Amino acid sequence: PDYPEAHNNLGNALARAGRPDDARRHYGEAVARRPAFAEAQSNLGNALLEAGRAPEAIARFERALALRPDYAEARYNWGNALAATGDLPGALAQYRRALQLNPGYAEAHVNAGNALLALERPGEALRHYETAVALDPQLADAHYNLGSVSLQLGRWADAIPRFEAALRLAPDNANAHRALG
Repeated sequence: PDYPEAHNNLGNALARAGRPDDARRHYGEAVARRPAFAEAQSNLGNALLEAGRAPEAIARFERALALRPDYAEARYNWGNALAATGDLPGALAQYRRALQLNPGYAEAHVNAGNALLALERPGEALRHYETAVALDPQLADAHYNLGSVSLQLGRWADAIPRFEAALRLAPDNANAHRALG
């Protein structure tokens, strides 16, 4: 019962099994037993964010980064929490810092693109989506978002294969079906 790594790993398994409340409890146990456990701090932050408790999540990500400043995933997660609160410039700053730490972080490119798109900077968003697709061709969201921003920029011919790729990867994506139509 006093083994923080076991609580953290059990939290991960419970989160994957769709039991977020139990996962959050075990992440909390891991942090209570070892407050300097950066991964558990970040995982607890994700669980809190999933529960709609963004301010508490942000505090956990800040703590994780105080413990381990080079933790790209915690930067990314902090960006997600900031985006959830509507702080898109702050979210973008965290995604960019995550990408400085790990330039191959495809999901951070996707979310940086999302923030840029929401900030009405589609050209910059396009570059992030292109990079995400190049890094991980299996990211359906990256293909969909690349298609969407291509449409916004009037690049119809570029959008069609992106929506088709998104649908190959996620056949139930209603937005991709609508956009392709």
